[in-house]
Amino acid sequence: MYNFGFIGLGLIGGSVARGLRRAYPDSIITAYSRTPDNILPALDDGTIDYIADDIDGRFRECDVCFCCTPVLSLPDVFRALKSVVSENCIITDVGSVKSYVLEKAEEAGISSYFIGGHPMAGSEKSGYANASRSILKNRVYILTPSKNTPDEKLDTLKMIIENLGCRVIITDPTEHDRAVAGISHMPHLASAALADCIRKEDKNGLMKKLAGPGFLDTTRISASSPEVWTQICAANKGFILESLESYIKELEKLRDNLSKDDSDEIGRLFKDGGGYRRSIE
Repeated sequence: MYNFGFIGLGLIGGSVARGLRRAYPDSIITAYSRTPDNILPALDDGTIDYIADDIDGRFRECDVCFCCTPVLSLPDVFRALKSVVSENCIITDVGSVKSYVLEKAEEAGISSYFIGGHPMAGSEKSGYANASRSILKNRVYILTPSKNTPDEKLDTLKMIIENLGCRVIITDPTEHDRAVAGISHMPHLASAALADCIRKEDKNGLMKKLAGPGFLDTTRISASSPEVWTQICAANKGFILESLESYIKELEKLRDNLSKDDSDEIGRLFKDGGGYRRSIE
């Protein structure tokens, strides 16, 4: 039987908690939230056993503690947990940036029992009300241990995550941040920029009325939490800027090819880009 703790219980934290309740029905799950009323449904539906008033002694017996708050608030969470949990506990997070988080774990003195985590799953919706264990099913879940992480702790967390139905990939925090800047962070920015561009262009509301799957699918993630994504941009600024520069160059090349009526280059773009996209599926 495991004792799990959650600091924050929104969309991702709630989905992990629901998955753990299914995988480990006899486990004890304690959660803390800045807004306790928002996670009362998790107590009512049996996902969690206790709501903590603070990051306090209720977390002392935790085997694994999942930190599921926005990334820039994690340093405070780590410092609070340092004074509460034992070194036998595994502290992990679910954030989209790993180098920054590991640095803050080291500063808090918990790097020997901290393992960075990032489930490649989510939704433009937020909050526990939208959490579901199906969000994690068959998704990649990245783990980024520190150089001080004992093998047995990594093996334990890997097993727990796999029992949620996820495919675990273990990688370096820097490599993680470079990769997700391109396949996660930049798409969110591009989606938001496109939605805002059309908002400004839609003088009479006709574009909104005509919007179909192409626009709606492309801009779906622009509706994600502004707080979460503003903090992600700040924490992974360097790699996001690199990805944006590359994307801007592609857009400028596309603009030039359109201006020159270069249908061969435009066709190549659809062929090569589409081929790469199909290869992912």
